[in-house]
Amino acid sequence: MTITIDPTLQAQYWGDDAQQLYDYYPHATRDPYGNPLIIFRHVGGGVGGNYQTIWTASSRFIMWYFEYVHNTTSLGLHFDIVSVSTAQRQFDANYLTGKKTFILGQAQDMQRCIVAMKRLGRIGFGSSNQYKVDPKRIILFGESHGSNICSLSQLMPPYVENSMRVQPTYGEAEPGLSTYHRVLSSMDTSNVAGVVYYVGQPDVRTGCLTYNNLGGFWGASVTDGGTQLAAVPEQAKRSASTQWYIEQGLTRFYCPHFVIYPTVSGSKPYSNSHSSQQGVDLAAALAAKNLPYQALNNINESFWLSAGSTYHPQLYQWMERTLTAYATAKPSTIGSVV
Repeated sequence: MTITIDPTLQAQYWGDDAQQLYDYYPHATRDPYGNPLIIFRHVGGGVGGNYQTIWTASSRFIMWYFEYVHNTTSLGLHFDIVSVSTAQRQFDANYLTGKKTFILGQAQDMQRCIVAMKRLGRIGFGSSNQYKVDPKRIILFGESHGSNICSLSQLMPPYVENSMRVQPTYGEAEPGLSTYHRVLSSMDTSNVAGVVYYVGQPDVRTGCLTYNNLGGFWGASVTDGGTQLAAVPEQAKRSASTQWYIEQGLTRFYCPHFVIYPTVSGSKPYSNSHSSQQGVDLAAALAAKNLPYQALNNINESFWLSAGSTYHPQLYQWMERTLTAYATAKPSTIGSVV
């Protein structure tokens, strides 16, 4: 079976840079107050891929899930999907024009992208009232390097942008909110409800990166990768490692993660940058800190790539629970507001 998804809006700009682009695929069922949104960030190691990558590969792991959430009529959530390009070291071998930056700058640009998606969704994608999204119901979905960027964007302090909406006067905001939170309620932040972390590299302290990964993270060349990795300062490796933040308890802005790894061999230092042992280690770190997460590790990838897969409902149900918890939570810190 071939999965084909044709975005309704293609090659749209979310920012002012040549590579700050997105495609938008709306659900056929429109919710009166805006649909939930999946923001997908592509694969490519920080040196390749773009927002179109997901649509052009007919057997992509992610495409099967997107087909499930769009074509299973019994589901209560009607997800819109955007696939985005954000800053990375390069976009192809010819260094296409675009924001070229290393890993933490890439995560910050992802934050700016999230805020832009909220702003566009409030107006309606394509300036259409038909295509509005609910900014309280957003899930990030990253693949490989995209997972790293998505996760780090939800561990660092959020990006806050004034959306220029009219701020509520006293009595119109939710009772019990402080003036501080009433002001924040008129702003968009880069916080989201949850992150789907698919085959990323959560711990780069141990040399699990291929040469391309090393270039995407810190700009190294494809030669003498071992020597170059050893020369990267330890604090830089830690700052790029989702797992290090979790182990250190630096999780004030953490949101629930769903960790997915098909079975791929490789032990530390990982010989394959998609080694499923990384998922096992990440899940263990999350469990040790009692953080909310769910994991599908060492799964049979061929079973996911089928219409009757039981993996798809598990991910959907997690999204449903996660969005419900986020939408009903009362803000207590800047990390928990929309």
